[in-house]
Amino acid sequence: GDSVIDHVNSNYADYSAAIYSGAELTIEDAAGGAVGSLTATGGDAKNSSGINSLDGVTIQSGKITAYGGKATYSGGIFSEYSINITGGEISAFGGDADEYGRGFGIAAYYVTISGGNVTAGTLDNTHGIWGAIEGERVSGGIVYASGSDGGFCYATVSGGQITATGNTAAFQVGCEIDSNFTACVYA
Repeated sequence: GDSVIDHVNSNYADYSAAIYSGAELTIEDAAGGAVGSLTATGGDAKNSSGINSLDGVTIQSGKITAYGGKATYSGGIFSEYSINITGGEISAFGGDADEYGRGFGIAAYYVTISGGNVTAGTLDNTHGIWGAIEGERVSGGIVYASGSDGGFCYATVSGGQITATGNTAAFQVGCEIDSNFTACVYA
């Protein structure tokens, strides 16, 4: 089936997530092969995300859409550890970041994409996909990443069909590219 989860705050709280887990979170279709959809939208806060997990997010299948709300730091899908996408149709967008903040479509210390159809972007500052420590490792799937600073930051791309766009650079800071990709820079 289809699910929509909105987290709307009445004040400017520190954290807002439509879906939050302190443990590892795995998202996949139910048994039987029916494809479901999930839309998660974070509320306005200092830190906002549609989907947030401290120990990691794994998406295996389904149609997943995640939006961060208006915030200093806004991300569609965020983890303090890792995000692993092996399949599905994923759309993740950072919301409206304030003048001191950053927005990310997908952000974690480690981001791995080996399959699926992934679109990640931000309305404001920064990157479509951002991996802080080991960067993003893209080895498969169809990936479109767009951000004002760049589509990717700290990326290793070794496979898949990749499109990256940005006002500053399509691929920014520490990127290694060995794949079929299209890069667009808008001045």
